[in-house]
Amino acid sequence: MHGPKYGPKISWKGEQARESNMVNNRQIENPWKKFLHFATRKYVRKNTVLYTPGDIGLGFYYIDKGVVKITTYTSDGDEKLIDLHGGGEVFGEWALVNQPYNTQATTVEDSVLYFFSNQAFKKITTLTHEPLNYLLMLSFKKVWNKVEQNLLVSSAKEQIAFALLKLDGLFNSDNIIYISQQDLANYVGLSRITVNKLLQNLRKKGVIEVGSKKIVIKDKKYLSKLIDQ
Repeated sequence: MHGPKYGPKISWKGEQARESNMVNNRQIENPWKKFLHFATRKYVRKNTVLYTPGDIGLGFYYIDKGVVKITTYTSDGDEKLIDLHGGGEVFGEWALVNQPYNTQATTVEDSVLYFFSNQAFKKITTLTHEPLNYLLMLSFKKVWNKVEQNLLVSSAKEQIAFALLKLDGLFNSDNIIYISQQDLANYVGLSRITVNKLLQNLRKKGVIEVGSKKIVIKDKKYLSKLIDQ
């Protein structure tokens, strides 16, 4: 007697990683695009600091093109990466509650940003509540992103693979991720020594190339398989 037949095995971890990658690659229409005429378009060069801890923001930013890193500083004065934002994402929304920032925002590459002043945002909300709903979803997404890797992956090797695939979706640079090993370590919550060891192992297998503050992905399928294990 034969047991029931099931469909092909699907790894929820792998599907989630690919879904996150698809979102980061902006294949889903972003609702902010319809409001860009309320904002001021800015071309910002790489390594430009947009705000620092203690600043009171006058508005928030929408990324049309480029990558922005959000960092903080330890008690020793060392910079620590908190998050990375790419095209189609919003950051700096803390300005809407008129409270000082406790983080710093810096462009990682030449970027095109749209600045929504607090006054412009208020004007938009008199026309529609859609931006408020989107900011609520954004807050949930940021919290989810923080716990996502811990829920989806169980080993350091899987965490690195998952992070590389996600970050690849942020950088529109032919599979090049512009990030230092220390920043990557902060991003995944591992020690720099562990991250270096894992990256060197992937390099030896031809999966990635490691340069000065950049990682080139050569084999995405291999990284996906690591997550699916």
